[in-house]
Amino acid sequence: MSTIKADTLVASDGTSPATLTGQSAAKMWCQWDNNGTFETKETFNTSSLTDTATGRTTIAISSNMSSGDYSSQAQSCEPGASATLYVGNINTQTASSIEMRGRSHGGSSTFGLDDNTYNAVVSFGDLA
Repeated sequence: MSTIKADTLVASDGTSPATLTGQSAAKMWCQWDNNGTFETKETFNTSSLTDTATGRTTIAISSNMSSGDYSSQAQSCEPGASATLYVGNINTQTASSIEMRGRSHGGSSTFGLDDNTYNAVVSFGDLA
């Protein structure tokens, strides 16, 4: 068996990033603050994040997925909060965008939509 050691992988032109095809690497991810000032922290393969309503964020994907049938996971939470359960869920997703909802449950019977501080979405699937 051979061993490959490298510090940087690039496309065959020597400068472009290597395209991930057929692997299980994340094809899109983003992290943002939605409590107070809406602020994008880090992203990969996203062209914009839009605060559409309380607890709702739409993420536009730069290089579309092959369809709307890919796997996405979401999280939403508040730092240092106790006795509160936080949930991020994917409401809708298409090949070009995702709507994520941040929710909290502070002892009531339902999860309400909230603009939480830490939010993140990661997606796995095939690019178009």
